[in-house]
Amino acid sequence: MLQTVDLTSGAGLADLAAAQAAAEGVLGFEETIVELVRAAIGSPSVEAACAGEYWREAYVAVPVEELTLEGYVDLVFRDAGRGDALVVVDYKTDAIRSEPTSRAGSRTIECRAPHTRLQWERRRVSASTGVSSSSWHRCRCAMVVIGGDELVAAIEEVRGLIRSVRDAPPPLGPLVLADA
Repeated sequence: MLQTVDLTSGAGLADLAAAQAAAEGVLGFEETIVELVRAAIGSPSVEAACAGEYWREAYVAVPVEELTLEGYVDLVFRDAGRGDALVVVDYKTDAIRSEPTSRAGSRTIECRAPHTRLQWERRRVSASTGVSSSSWHRCRCAMVVIGGDELVAAIEEVRGLIRSVRDAPPPLGPLVLADA
C-alpha cells in the first residue's frame, strides 16, 4: 500500500487500507494497516524522500560476483543534504519488541537487525549501485540506518554469501510431483 498512498498527506488512506485488506485477505485489520502506514509516512526517511526526487517500488538489477541480483526497492530517494546521494528505504512491518527479553527466540530489534540487514543487502545492494546509505523503517517501533563502514561491511558480507552459493550451490530439496 505504501507504493500507492500519497506519502505527504496520506489522502484516502482509510479507503486504500480497506481495499488492501480485502486484496490480502486480512479483513478486520484495516485500522492496523492505517496505523502502520501513518507510522511509515511520518518517519524521517519518508519525510526526507518527499522533500525531493524519489521512486517507489523501483526494480533493481545489479551485477554482484558474476551474477545478477534482482528485486524491488520499497523507496529510493536523493538526499540533498548528502550531496544527492541515493538512500534506500525498506519497510518492515513484522511485530518485534524494542526491549530485550530473556525468552529464547526473542524478536527484538537487536536480534533481528543482522538478519534484516543481510536480507536487505542480499536482495538489493551491490557496491556498484552508488548507494551511500540505507535504512529500514520498522513501522511499529523504530528506524535503523546503515551507512558508512557498516554498509561497506554488510556489502562485503553479502558478496561472501553470494560467492559461497555461486561456487558451491546447496543441493535441491526432494522433488514433489503434483497434478495441475
